[in-house]
Amino acid sequence: MSEKKRDYPSGAEKRKRNKINITEGSDLYLSLPNAISFYETCKLYGPDNKPVTYSEVDTVKRESCGYIVRNVNVAHSGIWIIEYENEYAIMQTGVAVNVLEAVNMTLDSLSWDVGSSVDTIVGPANAVYCRVTDNRFHKVFEGFGPCRIVVDRVTMDYSGQWSVNVGVPGAVAMHHSSFYVNVGREGARPVVTTGVARDGQSVTLTCAVPAGYEVSACKFRDPMKNNMIATHGVGQDGYAGGMISYESNADNHVCTLRILNFVYWQSGTYRCAVNTSQGILHGFLRVTPSYIADYGDYSYSGPVLRSSDEYPYEGEAVTLSCSIDAPIRYCYFRSPNGTVYSVGPSILSSDYEYVGSGFSGGECGIRFYGALQSHDGLWTCHVGLENDIYADEKTSQFRVTLNERAWTSQTWERNTITVEMAVAGAYELDYCRFVRVDGLGFTWDNVPAGYRVDRDRMDSCVLYVERPTALDCQPWTVVAKRYGYSGELARTTDTQRLTSFVVNSKTATGFFLWVFFAVSVVMMILAGICLIQFLIRKHEWSYARAARIRNSFRRQPSPAQQNLAAQPNHSVTDLPYKVPDSLIWDVGSSVDMIIGPEDAGYCSVRDSRHRLVVNGLGPCRIVVDRVTIYHNGLWSASIGVADSDVIHNSRFYVQVTGAVPQGHIDVFAREGDQVTMSCSPGMPIRYCYVIASNGTVFNASRYTSITITALRVRRSGFDAGDCSIRFNNIRRSDEGRFSCHAGLANENSAEERWTYVFVYVDARTPRYVWLTIGIPCMLLIIAAITLISKSNHNWASVRAAHIRNSFRRGAPQQRQIHPPTHIITHLTLKA
Repeated sequence: MSEKKRDYPSGAEKRKRNKINITEGSDLYLSLPNAISFYETCKLYGPDNKPVTYSEVDTVKRESCGYIVRNVNVAHSGIWIIEYENEYAIMQTGVAVNVLEAVNMTLDSLSWDVGSSVDTIVGPANAVYCRVTDNRFHKVFEGFGPCRIVVDRVTMDYSGQWSVNVGVPGAVAMHHSSFYVNVGREGARPVVTTGVARDGQSVTLTCAVPAGYEVSACKFRDPMKNNMIATHGVGQDGYAGGMISYESNADNHVCTLRILNFVYWQSGTYRCAVNTSQGILHGFLRVTPSYIADYGDYSYSGPVLRSSDEYPYEGEAVTLSCSIDAPIRYCYFRSPNGTVYSVGPSILSSDYEYVGSGFSGGECGIRFYGALQSHDGLWTCHVGLENDIYADEKTSQFRVTLNERAWTSQTWERNTITVEMAVAGAYELDYCRFVRVDGLGFTWDNVPAGYRVDRDRMDSCVLYVERPTALDCQPWTVVAKRYGYSGELARTTDTQRLTSFVVNSKTATGFFLWVFFAVSVVMMILAGICLIQFLIRKHEWSYARAARIRNSFRRQPSPAQQNLAAQPNHSVTDLPYKVPDSLIWDVGSSVDMIIGPEDAGYCSVRDSRHRLVVNGLGPCRIVVDRVTIYHNGLWSASIGVADSDVIHNSRFYVQVTGAVPQGHIDVFAREGDQVTMSCSPGMPIRYCYVIASNGTVFNASRYTSITITALRVRRSGFDAGDCSIRFNNIRRSDEGRFSCHAGLANENSAEERWTYVFVYVDARTPRYVWLTIGIPCMLLIIAAITLISKSNHNWASVRAAHIRNSFRRGAPQQRQIHPPTHIITHLTLKA
């Protein structure tokens, strides 16, 4: 038998051979890409070109020359050869193995400052996959690549044990590790050392940080709010309208900015912001005209708090801010109705958030997610200084003027109704949508017959209704979509300027005749009622006059004296008492609390709708089964001091949080109809209740349907987020504003979605009215038919008699009928 030729891999095959990266301590799996017939001839050679005797055969890949090398180390790096035979030659396939060192997953603790922003990478930089979990087991990051932690604003909630799961090259299993995050107060940051040096006509500004903080970038802001980046070894001309040069320098510890040819109008407070490995640090530098020889001493009264007026749109986000050239310790805003909003980098709220570069930068701002009508008016901003805790608060006033984003109008002129909605600040609209009260809806692209739109006005939605019907006279809902915005603007028109009924010209005559007859009958009835009332009042007047004459001879105290004797002997004062200025209640919760002193002798409390909540002896105990939006507003309390006749009057504001309005719905019905109202937030709910127009609260149960008089609550499913209410027999007294409330089932949210439902009920005409009108009409019709029948009968009799007499006389030439004179007279009398 001839010896088989050994086939070594060529250079091109060596470049194409597979490469395996494996972590030290892992198991190495080697095999051919495809199965072969002579797998019994397989051999494995290590990086030293010697047969490997310590490997195991991979039973799964036996036919592909599969081998397993356990617990590899750095010495196993190199080219591994798998040799096998076929019918003609001995084949070899090489695999490049790169053994990586084991990953050290010991992570150091991190220190963050309250209010700072974080963007850092933890763990190995060459990680393939990573998942980061914070101290509250919330997923912060998950994805391919290194472990990146991004926090917009650090709060005390981030302090605690964090964990990471990392996938590294050359490993299959994830590596787990943990680290600790320490969160400190913003004031605990290192103080930025500032300095101002003069050299002739130039002034050098310096901001330095401790050696442990590595500086990556810094910038300076002049008194006119112009920003300049400190770049190492770079100077630039042209600043603030003058030919002034700057030389800047930035290294690991110090940022400097040199101002050449310093002039007096550049005086003021400069601020430097240093971006370090531990966050952004701020410093303030005061530069006065005294740095220039030509100017004398300059008196400085201290930093000034500045703010500006805002003009937001109702329902949209609004930012209120104030700033001062000094670090601040605390900050709060006071609204026109007296509500105080405390803001800060570490304060979280569902209605607003802090905005600004931090207290160390002297900036305080608040961003409301939606501007409310109560935000309109005069605001004040209050801050306390960090460097002088004994100084008075700095206060600044500014005004918030609320504007409407869209407003509607509905007018009627020359038998044409014009429905219009104008949108402020919109240069172009994507589309306009019009919805009639009965549900008919269309856009300005598919206008039905009888309607037309005006497309030339790009910032308005205009609809013309020609020959309108009764439904067209009802309020319209107009919706506009602006370019570049995801949401829509919806408004409902006001129909106070329109006539409430439309009459067709074809039926105008009959309609007005019917109205005239009906009004005549009603006037006769009213005249009779007034006559009866006049006789009754005349009788009562006579009796009262006789009683006054009789009582004039008797000695009785006057009504004023009687009222004076019945008044209690106590004094009322409006002095402030120990009641809170404001209370914050969560919507849907229950309240059982005492305001004022517990030893009060008397208490009377009225809510924002002037309804009596507490009235009696003892302290002011407020008990509310379920907090609703109607509890929001200004409350009043009258508290009587024990063992005295003094009563203190106080007022306090109740703020209901967690209620999210969902707009309103108009429902039109006739008296006696069935009316169904429903509110569906689109997600599972925990509870649902309806407040009727008279204040009655109807609670819907999760498991049962309840029936209360004419009201029936039909449960469609809390899990589906649906709650429906049906009036089996709607009455005119039920007309008014209802509100439907649904509490979300999400445990992380205490929101309550509520919707106004305006119910309009038209009264049915009573039966006795129809009888009063119908019976006389029927009598008149019967009389008219009788008269016409008798007249036709008499005329037919006369005609028949005349024809009969003409044949008897035998005079065929006289064909014309001439009724007798007495018959004509008879007919005239009948008519």
